[in-house]
Amino acid sequence: MMKEKIKKTGAVILFTAAYAFGALMLMSEFYDEYLLWFIFSAVMYVAEVIISVFTKVKPLSFFFCIVFLSLAAIVYDLIYPDNYFLLITYALVFLAFRAGFLLIDFIRLKKYRLIPLSLVLCGCFFFVSSNTEALYREYTELVVGTADRTSSWGAINQIIERQEGWKQIVNNSPFTLGEIAEETDENGWVRQYSTGRTFPETDGSTVCVPMAMEFARQHLGFDDENVRDFVDFSTTHYAYENLITERDDLYGCFTYDGKYMVSYKREPIDLVIATHPSDDELETAKAAGVELLLEPVCYDAFVFITHKDNPVESLTVQQVKDIYSGKIKNWRDVGGNNEKIRAFQREKNSGSQTAMERLIMGGADMIDPIEIKVVEGMGALVDAVAEYENQTASLGYTYRYYIDNLYKNDEIKTIAVEGIYPTDENIRNGSYPYTTNYYGVIRKEDEGERAGEFLKWILSEEGQKCVGQAGYITMK
Repeated sequence: MMKEKIKKTGAVILFTAAYAFGALMLMSEFYDEYLLWFIFSAVMYVAEVIISVFTKVKPLSFFFCIVFLSLAAIVYDLIYPDNYFLLITYALVFLAFRAGFLLIDFIRLKKYRLIPLSLVLCGCFFFVSSNTEALYREYTELVVGTADRTSSWGAINQIIERQEGWKQIVNNSPFTLGEIAEETDENGWVRQYSTGRTFPETDGSTVCVPMAMEFARQHLGFDDENVRDFVDFSTTHYAYENLITERDDLYGCFTYDGKYMVSYKREPIDLVIATHPSDDELETAKAAGVELLLEPVCYDAFVFITHKDNPVESLTVQQVKDIYSGKIKNWRDVGGNNEKIRAFQREKNSGSQTAMERLIMGGADMIDPIEIKVVEGMGALVDAVAEYENQTASLGYTYRYYIDNLYKNDEIKTIAVEGIYPTDENIRNGSYPYTTNYYGVIRKEDEGERAGEFLKWILSEEGQKCVGQAGYITMK
């Protein structure tokens, strides 16, 4: 009896030591992520084999699996939160197999009263495993953030309405939607479209959505509800692609002239209101033989954000660059707590990532972005850049207009640069180091067409008043 207890105690100690070793390996920064996974998995299976050999009552190991896998999940999430989904998947698969063996163990040991317990556990693991994708989607949306959405409305958590004191500035506009006509496609679907349209077909960055909504109110007379349907921006990168390729397969819906248009065929995009195009987008335009004409239409500030409880209030230009080039890794080196800086980035070719590369890094190499595993389609896993996770050790970047008007979060704060905060005055006079613009962009060949004429209007005194009424800092 005593010998059996010693064996069981030894097995538990070995099992605990194995998990401790795995945790220590995970803390090490000298191993590649995939090698760590191999080592961690190998250690867990070795521990299981040890317990199976030294313990006659095999179900005991199952309960130790639950305890130690839970502890390992917590430790791993604290150290590598961006790969949390991998650990969840691994743990569920491991425990599901163990639950199956538990059923066999109970039958073999003639513990028939416990068989229903094993069946319940197997059912629970099957249910959780089958819903892992949905659970992870909810987790990434609420906590981590996923890569750029396919529509700007997915990145806005505020209701955009005309401001108090709103005025009708434009009268007798030359820019209209023309007359509504219909066509039937090869599948028998009736598509509505406009003829004689002079209002440009627009697309752009999320941060420019309110500006486009104001233009639609002023020229087309849309109310706040219908203008939301009309302004369907696809985010920066896709907007530039649509402009360059002149796609003619875009559809949308909105209310016009008292009739609800269930579906309408959009004309090729001929005006983009967005942040500056990336090098890739400019190269795409060049390869397509398209020359882009860019005109700044307003000012804004490119800002850095962190958790409100982070004691750091300001960074220098050099410190920002050193953080994102990997030279500075700890907040204590810039006057903060002794915490490793979690410097988040955006996905390639997003508006803010392009600004980061152009304004801040100036061609210098950036550290590898923090990545998460995002589920797409039928269980496929892809790497996606995490946009921002609000912790005291986190650092991210965005545009001031965006966090002030489109996606508010009371738990974050803006960090000054060189002791200068991005106020309206500091942005307009250029004293804030990272002052930037939003642009009206058209194809050069369309300068004399409706897109070019509308761009001229945006830069006019009347157009700039509309830009200002939408809450942006005007050029004039």
